[in-house]
Amino acid sequence: MAFESLDREDKGYITQNDFRNFLKSTNMYPSEKCMKLFFLRLDKDEDSLVSYDEFVTGFTPLQV
Repeated sequence: MAFESLDREDKGYITQNDFRNFLKSTNMYPSEKCMKLFFLRLDKDEDSLVSYDEFVTGFTPLQV
């Protein structure tokens, strides 16, 4: 699963550093601004962590 690929320490949440490390492992180096904006999009409760529920919600297409 994608979430588990990012949460390698099985913490139950993902940090910006987890995202950054994963992207680096795939040779992708987004700007710090892009990282922050992407993370803020997922981190709905603004606790600086992305939970599994936030992750799923962030990547689920809206049903209209």
